[in-house]
Amino acid sequence: NPDMNEALLDRFGSTLQIGYLEPVAEHAAVKAVVPAIDDWTLAAIIRTAQGVRASGGTFAFSTRMVIEWAGRVAAGHCFADGTTKPMTPAHMLAAAEGAFLRKVRSRTERDAIVEIANRIFDVEV
Repeated sequence: NPDMNEALLDRFGSTLQIGYLEPVAEHAAVKAVVPAIDDWTLAAIIRTAQGVRASGGTFAFSTRMVIEWAGRVAAGHCFADGTTKPMTPAHMLAAAEGAFLRKVRSRTERDAIVEIANRIFDVEV
């Protein structure tokens, strides 16, 4: 993780590099935690994560972030009056904002992630 402080890393004798789950395994892992998410939406969320991971940026799109995003999407779009409606592709970014987008430090990387998600969810901008 490029955001790890070198002083912190020096306290460990060694470190491990662990890759990401394969899409089928990640789908099963997320579905086990968020059973209410529909398969198409979950597949699109995972494709977004894969696109971000493959882009070579510094942002680490963890499976925990995928789970958080999927949970927010499965919960639906909540309104001030307490009602909820199913998420539309246009609302996916609102769910992503709270799940992980605020953690992205680089504006350029954030914009790239939003672009990847927009293409996968077919959102007109």
